[in-house]
Amino acid sequence: MRPFLKQPLILTSCVLLAFSLYFYLGVERLKRQFDQGQAILFDTGESVSVQAVIDGNELAIRGDGGKTTIVRLLGIKTLESSGNDFTDSRYAQLAMDYLQNKVVGAQAKIAVGPTKIDPRGRLLAYVELVEADADEKDVGAQLVSQGLAVTFTKYPAPREERYLGLEALARQAKEGLWSSSKLTQEVLRKRTIWEQFRAEGGQ
Repeated sequence: MRPFLKQPLILTSCVLLAFSLYFYLGVERLKRQFDQGQAILFDTGESVSVQAVIDGNELAIRGDGGKTTIVRLLGIKTLESSGNDFTDSRYAQLAMDYLQNKVVGAQAKIAVGPTKIDPRGRLLAYVELVEADADEKDVGAQLVSQGLAVTFTKYPAPREERYLGLEALARQAKEGLWSSSKLTQEVLRKRTIWEQFRAEGGQ
């Protein structure tokens, strides 16, 4: 590589590294603030307020008596800003922006999944807005319909078939990530892996 081309590449790499570090530290601060080991105290039908966005499929919520926890939205998967799992920084940020604009500060009810808490201590639940501009109250369904999330089929979930139906409509309309043929292929590749894991009885 020519020497004069190296400097911009190094600068770009440094900027990306700094952004990733800033994002990571911000997420960790929010997790420490809201994850107080109280996920077990939340139940289906409980009223909560959405306090903050952790990432595209995680929200910080506050319930009765000031208890707080991190909820992992059940049945969906959003793209990630960094890492090697399912990465696209643009759509990761769009999902977070959507939640920040439409969900943070809202009152909601939760519907806890068959498995209440995941290995990372997060509450696994659907979050349903009490008052919403759209007819759709389910936050996960909103993200899927906008093409900002896909149906996470690695583990069974009660609303999986409904989410797959919404996803099919979003894909047909080329909403969000479905407008990218590259991301579409990546989702289909991931889904094959998830469903193989599930078929083999993975936990």
